[in-house]
Amino acid sequence: MTSTSEKILDSAQQLLGENGVEGVTMRAIGRLVGITPMAIYRHYPDRNALLDALYDRGFTQLEIELRKGLRARSPAGRVAAMMNRYVEFAIAAPHEFSVMFVHRVRATRRFPEDFDAGRSATFAMVAEQVAMILGVKPGAAAARDMTLTIWATFHGLVMLHRAGRFDAEGLRRLGRSSWRALLAGMSA
Repeated sequence: MTSTSEKILDSAQQLLGENGVEGVTMRAIGRLVGITPMAIYRHYPDRNALLDALYDRGFTQLEIELRKGLRARSPAGRVAAMMNRYVEFAIAAPHEFSVMFVHRVRATRRFPEDFDAGRSATFAMVAEQVAMILGVKPGAAAARDMTLTIWATFHGLVMLHRAGRFDAEGLRRLGRSSWRALLAGMSA
């Protein structure tokens, strides 16, 4: 049986997917769950706590997607596959992506301290493969910094796509060519 807290979070995610962050209101959630808006506060102290929970859920979903990229044969192939999954996630779930990467929530991880402490499973997965490409120990600053460079490149492309600079196929094409350039730079 689903708990009331889970029903509230499921409803918040439904509203997020349909209407964006602005559509996640206590009143709308209460209507979907069949409780009063005030009853939600017994489970989540405020709207920001709900957004934090959506942030965490989004990263759990992204981690599942990125793990599929680990099936590739080489570290470079795995990073390429994970970044492709990142792009596809951003295309398929734009509002969830916004909660995770655009809107400031209390749970937002900070660079470099949270990444060095291993608080980002998604970042750590990519960084481990980047360390192999670079031939350095996992956790090395060079791998961390290169991983951020890779992530920032793909994130920038996603944000340009979201701003209407190019369509989804253009985003995918630019992602592939950017990865080739980044990989060439790492191999030099």
